[in-house]
Parts: sequence; C-alpha cells; structure tokens
Amino acid sequence: MPEISGLYRKLGFTDRFDSLRFMSTRRKIISGQTDFAIQMAEKDIAEAAEFDAKYFGADRTRVLTGLYQAYPRLCFVARINSDFAGYIMCRKAESGYNLGPFVCSSEQAATQLLAKCLQRLPPKASVYVGVPAVNGKAADMLRRHGFKQYSRSIRMRLGRNLETEKQTGIYAIGGPMKG
Repeated sequence: MPEISGLYRKLGFTDRFDSLRFMSTRRKIISGQTDFAIQMAEKDIAEAAEFDAKYFGADRTRVLTGLYQAYPRLCFVARINSDFAGYIMCRKAESGYNLGPFVCSSEQAATQLLAKCLQRLPPKASVYVGVPAVNGKAADMLRRHGFKQYSRSIRMRLGRNLETEKQTGIYAIGGPMKG
C-alpha cells in the first residue's frame, strides 16, 4: 500500500500511527471479577463523546450518535466508582462485525467492555478490530480473547496535528476512514 499512502501524503495527509488489524471467529470471553460494563443508553452519548474527545482531539458526537442509533444493543459504557472509564461500540458489517470505536482509561474497564460486547455477538461470527500499534495492552488483550493479527496499515490525518490524541487509551478505532 505504499503508493496509496504516498498519494494521501501529496494531498496533505500526515502519518499518525500504525494500525494493527485483528480478526477472530473463535473468541474466548475473559472477564474480570467486577462488572463495570453496562448497556449504553442514549443519555450516555454526550458523556462518551466528551471522553472520546480527550483521546481523538475532536468532537465526534455525530459519529458516536449514529453508531449508537444503528446498533444500540452492541454499545456499552464502563464506570468505576461512578467515574466514566470508557465505552465500546460494535456494528454489523458485510461479513461479520466491526468492533470500534473502543476507548478506555483503564485496562480493567477495557477487559469488561470487550467481554460484554463479545457476549452479544453470535458465537462464530467474524469480528474485525483495528488497534493503534502503540497500544500494546490492547493488542495483548485481543490476543488473550482469541484474536489474531492479519494486517497493518497507517492511520493518517488531514489538517492540524492535535496534541490531545492519547493513543494508548484507544483500544480500537471505528475504521480506517472514521477513527
């Protein structure tokens, strides 16, 4: 894909980070002892968007609202001691499911969110996930849950570089075009 990324660079895009692609059809559902993850409600979207902006550096309320409205039963939030600790969203794809966006401030909450989401999916459905390569704990967590890496790509950005993006809290991007 070097020729594609070269074209985007000529158009003004800049490299942000490598994105690892994972897939699974035979998942292991591993959860912790305490259940921090609950079904997302529409009222949670504003809080999730505010939390998300700390990691992506932009207001993505419309993106999160659209994903929630399309697949509400595949969206979850985590709170630890009433503090918002993360969210996960998943959607049906042409073949299987795309997991993400998935953003957390705690690995413990991330494990709970992933387990809760995977429990809602058909047992042998294909699940696809894109993870920033700098978030090794996300990649390790997916491997523990039975995911295998099958590819990698470069995440790019058009416009100014926002310093608020915290890649290690991003457990999965929504997709290569959406983040």
